[in-house]
Amino acid sequence: MSSNQTISTVLKTLKAAYPRFMIDEADTVRVWASFLADIDDDLLLAAVTRFISSSSHAFAPSIPEIRNEATAIRREIADIPSAFEAWDELISAPTPRPTGAAYQIWRDGKPVEQDDYVFPHEIVGMVARRLGYPDRFPSVDTEMADRAHFIKAYEAEVNKILKSETQLPMVSAYIENQREQLGLIDVSRDMRQLTAGLARRKA
Repeated sequence: MSSNQTISTVLKTLKAAYPRFMIDEADTVRVWASFLADIDDDLLLAAVTRFISSSSHAFAPSIPEIRNEATAIRREIADIPSAFEAWDELISAPTPRPTGAAYQIWRDGKPVEQDDYVFPHEIVGMVARRLGYPDRFPSVDTEMADRAHFIKAYEAEVNKILKSETQLPMVSAYIENQREQLGLIDVSRDMRQLTAGLARRKA
C-alpha cells in the first residue's frame, strides 16, 4: 500500500520534472492516495520513474497512466509471454499420439497421462485447453487457423487479466458483489487466482 509520504514524494518529483504540473498538496495527496492505495511504495516509485524516464509526453502522468505503468511492470515481473511466445510454448508441448482407440501424450519417449503435463506459464495451458488441447488442438491440418484462434483467445485473456490488475479494488469488489447478487459466474475470483499464479514458473 502506498503511504502518504510516498505519494507526497511522487508529487514533488513530478512537479520538479514537469514544472507546469500544478498541485494543491493536501488535497492532491488525499485524492492520489485513495486511487493508488493498492500499489505498494516500491512499485509506485518504479512506475513513476519509468514514466518520467521513458515518456515523450510534455505533461505529468495522470492517475490512470501511473496505474497502467504499474500494471506493465507487474506483467514483466510475472513474465507473461507475448502471444507469439505463448504459441511457441504451446507447439513445443507434448502432443497426443493415437495408441489404439485412445490418445496418449508422449514425453521423452514415454507415455504420460494427459493431465500430467504442466505448462511453464499457467495462462498458456488454460487458453490451450479451452481450445481443445491436447486431443483436438492444435492440429497439423489446420495449424495456421489454430494459430490465429489461439493468438486471439490468448490476447483477450491477457487483456482481461491486465484490466483486472489495473482496475481499482473497490470497483472490482462492486462488480463481483453485483455478479453474485445476480447469480452470475464469479470469473473475477478465477482471474485473481490466475493472476496470483502468473509469477510462478512451473517446473
